[in-house]
Formats: sequence, structure tokens, C-alpha cells
Amino acid sequence: MIIPKQISRIFGIIILLQGIFCLGAFDSFGQTDDFLRIDSVSVLPGGEGNVVIGWTLQTSENFDFIKINRQLEGGTYEVFYTIEDPSITHFIDNNANANLGSVSYYLVFSEDSPTLYSDSHSTIFLEEPQTDPCSNKITLNWLNYKVSSISQNNEPLDIPFDSIRFQDSNNGVTFEIIETFDQPPTSDELQEYSFEGLEPGQHFFRIQSFNSENGYTSTSNVRPFGYNPPQLEYFVIDFVDVVENQEIQVSFSGTGDTDDFYYEVDRSTEAGTGYETVAGMLPPEVFTDFPDIQSGPWFYRVKAWLKDWACELPGYETEGVFSSIFLEVGPGNKSRSFDFSWSHFYPADLQFLYRLMVMTEKGDWELVPGVVDTEMQSFVFDAPSDMAGKFVFKIEGYEQEQPLRTISSNYVTIEVEPVVFIPNALRPDSQNPDNTVFKPVFQGFTPEGYELYIFNRWGQQLFSSTSPELGWDGSYDGRTLSPGVYTYQVRYQVPGGKGYEKSGVVNLVY
Repeated sequence: MIIPKQISRIFGIIILLQGIFCLGAFDSFGQTDDFLRIDSVSVLPGGEGNVVIGWTLQTSENFDFIKINRQLEGGTYEVFYTIEDPSITHFIDNNANANLGSVSYYLVFSEDSPTLYSDSHSTIFLEEPQTDPCSNKITLNWLNYKVSSISQNNEPLDIPFDSIRFQDSNNGVTFEIIETFDQPPTSDELQEYSFEGLEPGQHFFRIQSFNSENGYTSTSNVRPFGYNPPQLEYFVIDFVDVVENQEIQVSFSGTGDTDDFYYEVDRSTEAGTGYETVAGMLPPEVFTDFPDIQSGPWFYRVKAWLKDWACELPGYETEGVFSSIFLEVGPGNKSRSFDFSWSHFYPADLQFLYRLMVMTEKGDWELVPGVVDTEMQSFVFDAPSDMAGKFVFKIEGYEQEQPLRTISSNYVTIEVEPVVFIPNALRPDSQNPDNTVFKPVFQGFTPEGYELYIFNRWGQQLFSSTSPELGWDGSYDGRTLSPGVYTYQVRYQVPGGKGYEKSGVVNLVY
């Protein structure tokens, strides 16, 4: 039974032998001089390194024998096989291993006069491929096909080929020509060819000398090459999050051979330019950075190098622009109105939604009505009447596909002017209890550091209070005062905010 590997090997041998037979027949046609010529020595496909030798013999003498000589390690030759059939013009050396080095042969016809000698021919020897994962470059080195004169002390002779083909295969059977070079007429020097962009996977390389006039070839040994450089199949920044207005956390991740890479985190104040390295690390993780949170959005990118190689350029870089969310606030076009706006840059394949959050007195965060799950990056906030003092805001953002993972912006603080109503009159005998006492009315908050003073027109203090619940009833020292105009002075502080002082007049009427 012939297995597929044997089939491919037999097919390769047939092709080689067809070239050898045609070459011998073509070159011997019309020749009259006696000669013995090796037409080609070629390494058979299959990986064992066996060599096929083809030759042409033309002689008027009766056939005696052809002795095949193979070079030994020391450089000398010895006969290892004798051909006694004149119809045979090729031989397969199954004991040769052209994977270990170039193999050289020459032939001798008859031991009687005239004895014919061929020149020596050496196989092309392809060395193990060398790789540089940093540049994705593969380098091949080989010894060219070589012809030398046996009768003239191994003097180099012209090679019977005019070009060299570099070939690649993914199965070791069907080869594709990748590059073609000029064949040096003679060469003892090691040849070299480097190329980039090799696809990962199993490859089989070989070098083939080629004669462009008659189409005949001689191939080198085949070098199997498993090209599986470390790769990152998925390499992205997951999020850039401002944490408690103090630090920025940058999370990035990748799939593939992540442990084979060294990672560099770069930061900039501009999108796509001006980056500086702020960290280097081994496997992907969350990196904590401490820039000036309030100075603007910070842009990040991550590069990956093979950690065991000194590469000049990164193998991978996160795509797109990813920044922190930067929140700003300014005064609106009316009292107690504020314009919130924020900038956030992220890759085009993502989509973020935002919500505005305000910190409560307990330090928790709650949603600000009117800006929940919006794509817009601006919002006009009109403070409700019961809101006064200093308030801290932030923006939360999340990807539509991952709503449970939120990121935050920097914090901004606004001070909302209080809504305070100060009456301009009081009437102690009024049927409406609210009109019988003079005191400021505070909406939505209880003032701190509260002080209220009442003076007559001569500057005499008639009343004072440190409780916003206790007002002036129009009396002094237990007696009702005469109707007229009195002066008030009130001081108070918004909780967590600034202090205020107001003065004016109040009419006492009956």
C-alpha cells in the first residue's frame, strides 16, 4: 500500500527524473565526442535528505561500468556504487543525508582506456531558518550548487543554472515560488535571503536552481519550519477611570500569548500625539496613574513588545484614542443655573452613555434628574429652590454593551446661592401667624452660624437671635414698640458653603 507521503515522494522523483532524462537526451543529441557528464544532483522531497543523480554518457566504446563516487567528510571520494547497465542514467542515493550538509559526487566510466571522468557536482545545502520575532523577519542561508573539475584539482566551474528560486510550501509537497534571484556562475560563499510578513503556521522551505533556457532544475534539501511567534489576538484598553478624584486607573487586556510580552503605558494631554511613557509592566493588569486630575482629559495608549527580544518597534499597540472623562462646569445664562460639559474620547467601535451624579450629605452618589443615560456631553442644570450650598458632581459613563461597568470623571464643585425670603414688615396683631413675627425664611436648608439683630433708628439694639426659628415680635424689654421703621441685620452660612450678611429695614405696623 502506498501512503500519501510515499505518493508525494514518488511524484517528486518522477518530476526530477523527467528533467534529468530530457536534459541528457537533449544535450547528447548530435554529440560525437566521448564524455561523461553529471546533469544534476538534487535532494529528493520527503525530508530524508536522499539524493538523485542524473547523468549523460556518450561513448563509442563498449559499456563497461560507471562507478559513483561520493565525497567523504575529509574531502576525499570513494566509490560506493557501480552501475553495470548502460541504459541507466540516474541513481538515487538512499544512504545520503543532504539535510546535514552539501553532498558531492563524481562519476567514472570504465577502468580501461579511455577512462571518462565527470566533474564533481554538489547539492544545494539549505541551513535551518533563522527568525527575528521583533521584525517578523526570516533569514535563510544556503550553499549554492557547486561544480568542480576532478581532473584539475577541484577547480570551480560554471554552474549550469542561471537563476535561484526561493520556494515555500505549507504541506511539503506543493511549493510556491516566493522570490527569484540571479544564480552566481560560481560561488563558495554562504548565500543569504531575508524576508518579512510570513504567516504563522507550518512551512517548508527549499532553494531551487533553475535553467531558464531548458527549464531544468536542481533542488536543495527541504527545511520544515514551524513559524508560531507569540501573538496578541485581541489587545485593547478596556477603560480609563478617574477614581475618587485622586487617581486614574487604566485597564487593558489581550488574548493570545500575553505572558510573552512586555507592556508600556503611555500618557498624553493630546489625542494621538505627545505621549510619554509612564509605566512598564508584565502581564496586562490595571495600572494606576497620578496625573493632575483637574487639568483636563488624559489620553492613554499601551504598547506591547516581546519581552525576550530587544525590539526597536512595538509588536502591538492599542488602537483608537482612549481618554479619561473630564468634567467642567460654568455659570448658566440665569441665576442658579449651571452649564455642565464633559469631554471623553474612545475607540469608534464603542458607544458610551452618561449620567450626572451629585454627592449627598452622607457621601453617597445619587442621580441628577434630567441627564440619565444620554449620549450628549453637555447639560444645563437649574438648581431647584430647595438646593443651596456647595455640591460635588461627577459624570459616570458606561458602554452600552457593558452597563454594569461604570467609569467616572473628575469631580467639580458648585456653590448654589440660597433662596432666602426676608419680609419687609410684621404685624403683631395679624390673624396670620406668619405675619406676627419677623424672621428670614430659608428654603431647602438650615443655616449655620445664624445671627439676627434688630435696631431702632438711633442704632440701639432691640433684639437678637441665634436660632433661625426665633424671630422678632415687635417688642423690646417686654413692651410693644411703636409702629415705625426698624433696621435688621442677619448673618448666616450655607452648610458647607460660604457665609452671607444682609441688612435692611422692616416696617412694624398695627
